[in-house]
Amino acid sequence: MIAYVTGGLPDMATTERIIETVVGAGADAVELGVPFSDPIMDGPVIQAGSQVALEAGTTPAAVLACAGAAAAAAPIGFMTYANLVAHAGWDRFAAEAAASGVSAAIVPDLPLEEAGDWFAACERHGIEVVTFCAPTSPDDRIAANAAAASAFLYAVGVLGVTGERATVAQTALDLARRAKALTDRPVLVGVGVGTAAQAAEVAAVADGVVVGSAIVRRVLEADTPDDAVASVGRFVAEVRDALDAVAVAQPPPDPHCDLCEAARLSEWHHEDALCWIADCEICAVPMVVWRHHGLPGPADAAAMVERLRRVADARLGPEGEAWYIDGNRRNIPDHWHVHARRRFWS
Repeated sequence: MIAYVTGGLPDMATTERIIETVVGAGADAVELGVPFSDPIMDGPVIQAGSQVALEAGTTPAAVLACAGAAAAAAPIGFMTYANLVAHAGWDRFAAEAAASGVSAAIVPDLPLEEAGDWFAACERHGIEVVTFCAPTSPDDRIAANAAAASAFLYAVGVLGVTGERATVAQTALDLARRAKALTDRPVLVGVGVGTAAQAAEVAAVADGVVVGSAIVRRVLEADTPDDAVASVGRFVAEVRDALDAVAVAQPPPDPHCDLCEAARLSEWHHEDALCWIADCEICAVPMVVWRHHGLPGPADAAAMVERLRRVADARLGPEGEAWYIDGNRRNIPDHWHVHARRRFWS
């Protein structure tokens, strides 16, 4: 979980307390917003938060100083717009961010084709880069942005600006699945994730979530800074609990199973003489594997294919539209397997 916090909202001292609170409540990292007067990616809530911060006199230097104070507790990434970074100078901004302890940078309005100087500055100063993909991004564009990312690929779940939605958009889930199939970079979904239940739904298919407007709204609605800190802390703790419930601990590899040893980095489950792998090492789609050591496939193959079908349906979408069952043998002498193969790979 990455928690978005607007720097300077409602003031810098409270921002530092909010960062400490969200980390204590279970956020793995913080996206610290550097307020800008024309935040084109952000919806009404974060726009309002940025305006309050700007009217209070918040500056990029003050936000970076705040990041430095918090960087020992958790990774801090800054999020701002290209105008501010270019005005300071690509190299100067990256150098000052690095000196403050910032780990990563998110500049959403800087297209890949125009980001060369910025990416080079980040590399020189050890700042990791976050890039974006959207529901309208074709596969080659997703792959190109993922290749440019050194931190993670930010999957924008909906067409539009940041903000809370009543439900998780299907576009967010579909985009996460597509991106996961195209890169081994972590894929985090943001925009439209505003409740603990929605975060858990997204995390079932992505590597994590970015939650922003729901946090900023609680700060704006609070009567006092103390109330803001407490409200945000309760909310982040709820999201953390929901995400932890999604993460299922996997059993350790069976030392007596050659297949588990061969695929020890993958997620395995055992059922009698059967090994079932959740994700193929090579193609990252659900797969079942029988270890037969030279014997034919098991008599209950139909039952296990049906189990695979249920897994794939939950992970990849409706059968026939998004995927199909592909039975075959890989070039390994002691097992037989079936895939749920994505349609766009065929």
